Amino acid sequence: MKIKEWNLKSFSAAKGFTLIEVLTAISISFILIMILVRLLGFSIDLMDFTVQRDQLLFNGRGAVDYIEREINRSYKIHSVKDKNHTSGEDLGFILEIKPYGETKEERQFVLYTLNREKLRRRTLKTDKPFTEAGDINKGNNIIAEEISSLQGSYYDSSRHMIRLNITTTDNRSYSMEVYVGDKINET
Repeated sequence: MKIKEWNLKSFSAAKGFTLIEVLTAISISFILIMILVRLLGFSIDLMDFTVQRDQLLFNGRGAVDYIEREINRSYKIHSVKDKNHTSGEDLGFILEIKPYGETKEERQFVLYTLNREKLRRRTLKTDKPFTEAGDINKGNNIIAEEISSLQGSYYDSSRHMIRLNITTTDNRSYSMEVYVGDKINET
Protein backbone atom coordinates (compact mmCIF):
# COMPACT_ATOMS: atom_id res chain seq x y z
CA MET A 1 0.00 0.00 0.00
CA LYS A 2 1.31 3.30 -1.03
CA ILE A 3 1.12 6.26 1.32
CA LYS A 4 0.10 9.48 -0.29
CA GLU A 5 2.74 12.14 0.00
CA TRP A 6 1.74 15.62 0.84
CA ASN A 7 2.85 18.42 -1.34
CA LEU A 8 4.33 20.83 1.19
CA LYS A 9 5.51 23.23 -1.47
CA SER A 10 1.97 24.53 -1.99
CA PHE A 11 1.68 25.46 1.72
CA SER A 12 5.03 27.17 1.94
CA ALA A 13 4.32 29.24 -1.13
CA ALA A 14 1.19 30.84 0.39
CA LYS A 15 1.79 34.39 1.63
CA GLY A 16 -0.86 35.63 4.10
CA PHE A 17 -3.79 34.29 6.08
CA THR A 18 -6.97 32.73 4.94
CA LEU A 19 -10.26 34.50 5.60
CA ILE A 20 -11.23 32.04 8.34
CA GLU A 21 -7.95 32.60 10.19
CA VAL A 22 -8.42 36.38 10.08
CA LEU A 23 -12.03 36.19 11.33
CA THR A 24 -11.06 33.80 14.13
CA ALA A 25 -8.21 36.07 15.28
CA ILE A 26 -10.48 39.16 15.24
CA SER A 27 -13.21 37.33 17.19
CA ILE A 28 -10.81 36.10 19.87
CA SER A 29 -9.25 39.58 20.17
CA PHE A 30 -12.70 41.20 20.49
CA ILE A 31 -13.73 38.75 23.23
CA LEU A 32 -10.50 39.39 25.17
CA ILE A 33 -10.91 43.17 24.86
CA MET A 34 -14.52 42.98 26.10
CA ILE A 35 -13.45 40.90 29.13
CA LEU A 36 -10.70 43.39 29.98
CA VAL A 37 -13.09 46.36 29.65
CA ARG A 38 -15.60 44.69 31.99
CA LEU A 39 -12.88 43.93 34.55
CA LEU A 40 -11.60 47.51 34.38
CA GLY A 41 -15.13 48.90 34.81
CA PHE A 42 -15.74 46.65 37.80
CA SER A 43 -12.43 47.72 39.36
CA ILE A 44 -13.28 51.41 38.94
CA ASP A 45 -16.75 50.92 40.48
CA LEU A 46 -15.23 49.05 43.43
CA MET A 47 -12.63 51.78 43.95
CA ASP A 48 -15.32 54.52 43.87
CA PHE A 49 -17.42 52.61 46.41
CA THR A 50 -14.41 52.15 48.71
CA VAL A 51 -13.43 55.82 48.52
CA GLN A 52 -17.01 56.94 49.23
CA ARG A 53 -17.34 54.54 52.18
CA ASP A 54 -14.00 55.69 53.61
CA GLN A 55 -15.05 59.34 53.26
CA LEU A 56 -18.27 58.69 55.19
CA LEU A 57 -16.32 56.79 57.84
CA PHE A 58 -13.89 59.68 58.18
CA ASN A 59 -16.71 62.22 58.43
CA GLY A 60 -18.46 60.41 61.29
CA ARG A 61 -15.47 59.18 63.25
CA GLY A 62 -13.40 62.29 62.56
CA ALA A 63 -16.16 64.60 63.78
CA VAL A 64 -16.54 62.67 67.04
CA ASP A 65 -12.77 62.73 67.63
CA TYR A 66 -12.54 66.45 66.86
CA ILE A 67 -15.36 67.35 69.25
CA GLU A 68 -13.88 65.13 71.96
CA ARG A 69 -10.56 67.01 71.73
CA GLU A 70 -12.39 70.33 72.08
CA ILE A 71 -14.37 69.06 75.08
CA ASN A 72 -11.11 68.04 76.75
CA ARG A 73 -9.66 71.49 75.95
CA SER A 74 -12.63 73.36 77.43
CA TYR A 75 -12.77 74.66 80.98
CA LYS A 76 -16.55 75.19 81.22
CA ILE A 77 -19.58 73.67 79.55
CA HIS A 78 -22.92 75.49 79.34
CA SER A 79 -26.37 74.30 78.32
CA VAL A 80 -27.68 75.40 74.93
CA LYS A 81 -30.98 76.15 76.67
CA ASP A 82 -29.25 79.09 78.38
CA LYS A 83 -28.64 80.76 74.98
CA ASN A 84 -31.14 81.65 72.29
CA HIS A 85 -29.96 80.62 68.86
CA THR A 86 -31.61 79.60 65.60
CA SER A 87 -28.82 77.62 64.03
CA GLY A 88 -30.65 74.31 63.57
CA GLU A 89 -30.06 71.00 65.32
CA ASP A 90 -27.27 71.15 67.92
CA LEU A 91 -25.38 68.89 70.32
CA GLY A 92 -27.02 70.39 73.44
CA PHE A 93 -24.01 72.15 74.95
CA ILE A 94 -21.73 75.15 74.46
CA LEU A 95 -18.03 74.86 75.25
CA GLU A 96 -16.09 77.68 76.86
CA ILE A 97 -12.43 77.41 75.94
CA LYS A 98 -9.30 79.53 76.13
CA PRO A 99 -8.45 80.85 72.63
CA TYR A 100 -5.17 79.74 71.05
CA GLY A 101 -2.35 82.24 70.88
CA GLU A 102 -2.21 85.83 72.03
CA THR A 103 -5.64 87.47 71.74
CA LYS A 104 -7.33 90.32 73.54
CA GLU A 105 -10.36 88.10 74.21
CA GLU A 106 -10.13 85.81 77.20
CA ARG A 107 -12.97 83.45 76.24
CA GLN A 108 -14.16 81.58 73.19
CA PHE A 109 -17.59 79.97 73.08
CA VAL A 110 -18.06 77.00 70.72
CA LEU A 111 -21.38 75.56 69.54
CA TYR A 112 -21.78 72.61 67.14
CA THR A 113 -24.83 72.63 64.85
CA LEU A 114 -26.15 70.57 61.95
CA ASN A 115 -27.29 72.48 58.87
CA ARG A 116 -27.97 70.88 55.44
CA GLU A 117 -26.01 67.68 56.19
CA LYS A 118 -22.99 69.68 57.36
CA LEU A 119 -21.71 69.69 60.93
CA ARG A 120 -20.65 73.26 61.67
CA ARG A 121 -18.50 74.68 64.45
CA ARG A 122 -19.77 78.15 65.39
CA THR A 123 -17.63 80.33 67.65
CA LEU A 124 -17.65 83.66 69.42
CA LYS A 125 -14.52 85.21 70.93
CA THR A 126 -15.28 87.73 73.65
CA ASP A 127 -14.09 89.06 76.96
CA LYS A 128 -17.65 89.05 78.36
CA PRO A 129 -19.01 86.25 80.55
CA PHE A 130 -21.41 83.67 79.14
CA THR A 131 -24.57 85.43 80.31
CA GLU A 132 -23.57 88.69 78.56
CA ALA A 133 -22.02 87.22 75.41
CA GLY A 134 -23.88 87.74 72.15
CA ASP A 135 -25.04 85.23 69.56
CA ILE A 136 -22.54 82.46 68.88
CA ASN A 137 -22.38 82.90 65.14
CA LYS A 138 -19.14 84.73 64.33
CA GLY A 139 -16.75 81.93 63.33
CA ASN A 140 -18.30 79.27 61.13
CA ASN A 141 -16.26 76.19 60.14
CA ILE A 142 -17.49 72.98 58.51
CA ILE A 143 -16.23 70.05 60.58
CA ALA A 144 -17.83 67.21 58.58
CA GLU A 145 -20.17 66.69 55.64
CA GLU A 146 -22.79 64.04 54.85
CA ILE A 147 -24.06 64.00 58.44
CA SER A 148 -27.77 63.23 58.68
CA SER A 149 -28.48 63.49 62.41
CA LEU A 150 -27.17 64.50 65.82
CA GLN A 151 -30.13 62.82 67.54
CA GLY A 152 -29.13 61.16 70.79
CA SER A 153 -26.39 63.69 71.58
CA TYR A 154 -26.78 65.37 74.97
CA TYR A 155 -24.99 66.26 78.14
CA ASP A 156 -25.96 65.06 81.57
CA SER A 157 -24.87 67.47 84.31
CA SER A 158 -25.70 65.04 87.12
CA ARG A 159 -23.37 62.35 85.74
CA HIS A 160 -20.82 64.84 84.33
CA MET A 161 -21.06 63.08 80.95
CA ILE A 162 -21.48 64.24 77.37
CA ARG A 163 -22.80 61.74 74.85
CA LEU A 164 -21.97 62.37 71.22
CA ASN A 165 -24.05 60.50 68.65
CA ILE A 166 -23.43 61.37 65.00
CA THR A 167 -25.23 59.56 62.17
CA THR A 168 -23.90 59.78 58.60
CA THR A 169 -26.04 59.75 55.45
CA ASP A 170 -25.45 56.00 55.00
CA ASN A 171 -27.12 55.45 58.44
CA ARG A 172 -23.91 54.56 60.27
CA SER A 173 -23.86 55.86 63.81
CA TYR A 174 -20.72 56.94 65.67
CA SER A 175 -21.06 57.40 69.43
CA MET A 176 -18.85 58.31 72.33
CA GLU A 177 -19.35 59.26 75.95
CA VAL A 178 -16.92 61.80 77.40
CA TYR A 179 -16.46 62.35 81.12
CA VAL A 180 -16.16 66.11 81.72
CA GLY A 181 -15.74 66.24 85.48
CA ASP A 182 -16.45 69.61 87.07
CA LYS A 183 -16.41 71.56 83.77
CA ILE A 184 -20.20 71.67 83.55
CA ASN A 185 -21.49 75.07 84.57
CA GLU A 186 -24.44 74.74 86.93
CA THR A 187 -25.56 78.39 86.54
